[in-house]
Amino acid sequence: KVIGRDIYVNGSFDFKKLKKTLKILDNQLDPELLIDIGANIGTICIPAIRRGLFNSAIAFEPEPLNFSLLNTNISLNSLSSKIVTHNIALGDKEDSFAELELSEFNYGDNRIRTSNSKPTKNKTIKVASKKMDDKIENINPKSTLIWMDTQGYEGFILKGARRILEKNVPLVLEFWPYGMSLSDSYTHMKN
Repeated sequence: KVIGRDIYVNGSFDFKKLKKTLKILDNQLDPELLIDIGANIGTICIPAIRRGLFNSAIAFEPEPLNFSLLNTNISLNSLSSKIVTHNIALGDKEDSFAELELSEFNYGDNRIRTSNSKPTKNKTIKVASKKMDDKIENINPKSTLIWMDTQGYEGFILKGARRILEKNVPLVLEFWPYGMSLSDSYTHMKN
């Protein structure tokens, strides 16, 4: 109702932001690998690979329906050999589970609940969660871009990515104070 509709009407969703990022990083990044965290249905990784902006991608999407649509869209675009998908959440703990709150109207607005999250009436499901440092190894910071849109949970993901962050990999993330205050992740992001 939101992302799919926007793609249908406008032909893309948030893709202009990726192109602007690459323009800013023009002389500092030789784009080969895109890491798409909160990939949803593939609105960033699929056109990035399809248009030749990156050679390959790793996509993380914890919500089962979105993950299924992501894989279907990858297959329909003949990109299965270039995009590796993971049906997990990334966070600050290794080999754990997270509670994913499902948005009733916007499948791009699902979010991980934390112990500090305010209770809502939305349905929740349990999803596997791992630290980014445990899922991604041996990346080249001169050719890798991390793209993250996780509805305010970014601070927890960064907390679980210390080794990767030490490599100074370029990182783009959604900065949404309201979402960060709901999950209390801003402090982690600052740290």
